[in-house]
This record gives sequence, structure tokens and C-alpha cells, in this order.
Amino acid sequence: MTDAPQLPEHELRGLGDRVEAIFAALGATKSRMDVLAMVLGWDNCGCEDRKEWLNAIGKRLGVGG
Repeated sequence: MTDAPQLPEHELRGLGDRVEAIFAALGATKSRMDVLAMVLGWDNCGCEDRKEWLNAIGKRLGVGG
């Protein structure tokens, strides 16, 4: 069983959401990245910040809304 998000196309609102879904489909989920960040001694994986940044860039480029 995987914890990859199974979002319909209309719920992939921005570029960051689409990138997250692609990585999750490949097995790189937020929970796995959190574990990796903990092993590496980071405070967090930075997934949410990166997703927000990609969503903002995507909006400027006309990807998602």
C-alpha cells in the first residue's frame, strides 16, 4: 500500500502539486522525505516550502491556478 496522493486532475491546482504527485507516484512521498530529513539531521524536508514556491512560479507561467 502506498501513501501517494491519488488526486483527480482538477485537484492538481498548481505546478508544485503536480510535481508532488509525480514524485509520490515514484515513491518519494512527504512521509519518506521527512524520515530522510531526520536521518540527515535536517529540521524538515522543505517539501511544503518548495511546493508553495513551485505553485507561485507555475501561476506566473500559467500552470494551474
